[in-house]
Amino acid sequence: MRPWKFCLILTLALGLGALGCGGGGTAATTITIAISPTTASVITNTTQPFSAFVSGSSDQTATWTVTCPTGVTAPA
Repeated sequence: MRPWKFCLILTLALGLGALGCGGGGTAATTITIAISPTTASVITNTTQPFSAFVSGSSDQTATWTVTCPTGVTAPA
């Protein structure tokens, strides 16, 4: 095989291999969530509404979890 044919085949193989390994050039999307209010104090038997603002995604779903500070217990 002639040297230029070998180099051409090798270049094509490396190029196709790079594309198959994620070399397509797609950038990662950053998703951010802002919560309002950022802090709250809630008196027993009252409620505090919160809002989540999602940017960078068409999915606007937010799942909430409440955790009490160390040493504080909340009724079920």
